[in-house]
Amino acid sequence: MPRKRTTTGGNRTVATGISILKTIASMKGPATLTEISSASKMLPMRTQRYLKSIAQMGLVSYDTDTGRYDLGPAIIDLGLTALSRLDSVKLASEAITRLSRETGLTSLLNVWGSSGCTVIKYQSGEFASLLRVREGSNLPLLTSATGRIFLTFMPEVDTRAFLKRELSSWSSARDRRPEAEAVREIKKEVRKFGLACSSGGTGHDTIAAPVFDHNGNLCFVITLASAAGSCDLSYGSRLAGQLRKTTLDLSRSIGYRGDFSHIATEQKKSVPAARGVPRSKAKNRP
Repeated sequence: MPRKRTTTGGNRTVATGISILKTIASMKGPATLTEISSASKMLPMRTQRYLKSIAQMGLVSYDTDTGRYDLGPAIIDLGLTALSRLDSVKLASEAITRLSRETGLTSLLNVWGSSGCTVIKYQSGEFASLLRVREGSNLPLLTSATGRIFLTFMPEVDTRAFLKRELSSWSSARDRRPEAEAVREIKKEVRKFGLACSSGGTGHDTIAAPVFDHNGNLCFVITLASAAGSCDLSYGSRLAGQLRKTTLDLSRSIGYRGDFSHIATEQKKSVPAARGVPRSKAKNRP
């Protein structure tokens, strides 16, 4: 008969201390004892004992002037050490592999390089796509879903030269709105939905989403692609939801702790293809 696991007093003490540290980390800034004990669902006297102990190790700091606690220098050093050992490209590559496996579609992992928007990994899906992109290829800012994410979330100083080159040829192929207004509308739409879509122009549809690092900077863009019209890649589709979840989870994994308030939660309602499968294949799926 298997022995029942028991939690020792030492283990409980460590677990409680870690729980309090997580509580402090989740708060918007330095907090009082009352606020921490309330969030931790512990009595103030017990919370104070733990805070005193972990403060002695430098994991928590206490400001005598304000009476507030915050994360200490030791825990910050631990966090920086963990980030320095984190292989974010490996995590992102694993994320797009899972995404292609779950959706059956092609996934692209993109970064901002010396030549602008650059594909660094291509993951083919189960279903055929007209999209064939070599790793190392560069994508346009204005007409690709991937580029529009970079255009929106990268600092303007980084994108300005690339945007200027593209605008001259782009102007002749669109309406007569001022260029600045058209670019603002692209950015507004991307921020509204937290995604960018591009459809049909080159024989395929794409949808892209941002990944942020621990400093809140855009570090990757992940893109899903399918043959034009073969499945629903609109903002409110099931596939868009899968992409959004993948990028948010990856952002958290590499240290981002923001609230994503600078990107959207709003989604347009649409009817997705059957279970996110390309329409031409959906009838053959269980």
